[in-house]
Amino acid sequence: GPAIIGAVALLANEAGPRERRDAARTLSRWFGEERHRDGADAAGNTTAMIDALADTKEREAVDALVAALDEHQLPLAAETLLVQRLAQLRQPSARPGVARFQARVAALPVATGIDEELRQEALIAARDALAQLGG
Repeated sequence: GPAIIGAVALLANEAGPRERRDAARTLSRWFGEERHRDGADAAGNTTAMIDALADTKEREAVDALVAALDEHQLPLAAETLLVQRLAQLRQPSARPGVARFQARVAALPVATGIDEELRQEALIAARDALAQLGG
């Protein structure tokens, strides 16, 4: 679960470039598996993997995060976290994926209550990420 995910990310940050890349690949594979798995723990593991992948700061991690964003299968709150973490990585290659996310969320109908708050938070995260990613 999250403890193993965090341990792999921690080891990646203390390792050399090759090991860090290997850890990012492993986390990317696990992230893909968890996103498509049902179960109460899958959502928590997915969130932990978003953070762990971003913590590796590897290109493979950015690619995996953008691919997940383009799938449109995560809850909006998880996608917003993902966009925030992509912004922190400052990889220009993430910009098109974040722009697609921003357009998709902007096209959602105005909601009420918490749903609208989540939509607005996602739009703010996308705007801020695009500014940090060079646009």
